[in-house]
Amino acid sequence: MTEQVHGYMRAYPGTPDDEIEADQERMRAWAVGRGWELVEVHEETAEGSLAALDELVEALGRTGARSVLVPSFQHLGTNLVLQAHLVDHLLWTRGAEVHSVGAPR
Repeated sequence: MTEQVHGYMRAYPGTPDDEIEADQERMRAWAVGRGWELVEVHEETAEGSLAALDELVEALGRTGARSVLVPSFQHLGTNLVLQAHLVDHLLWTRGAEVHSVGAPR
């Protein structure tokens, strides 16, 4: 059975559609390259909001998925402390590992 994974990214108003689509495609390709299926991408659309992160945590609990893909760790926050906190939060609340697919932004 194919492992199902979720994606998380920030897509604020003003972000060009082609950048959003490229980030999503990089996550899809990264998942496929490992034999995984990217089942849903949770997009944070309001600066400072964590609503999509909350939806992600709920989805991980509902589906039992144990991996989260991000285009880059910058999508978790602009500083390393926040990035580390959110990675730890996903690990400790849902047992999920976060993988950066190495997107340029």
